[in-house]
Amino acid sequence: MTHRYTAQQRYRLRLTAVAAASPGVSRAVVHGLLASKQERAAESEHAVRRSVRSLRCPKR
Repeated sequence: MTHRYTAQQRYRLRLTAVAAASPGVSRAVVHGLLASKQERAAESEHAVRRSVRSLRCPKR
């Protein structure tokens, strides 16, 4: 249960990096994206972890 928060944190860091890179994006837009896509980001993170695990130890 150590890495439970990392999906949301990674998504938040990615969004803040994008907002810092593009000055046209306002903070409200970033927060709206965060509010709308947090659950989906967590789900995609879980799927990525599952696929990586299946790649690491393939079934013979």
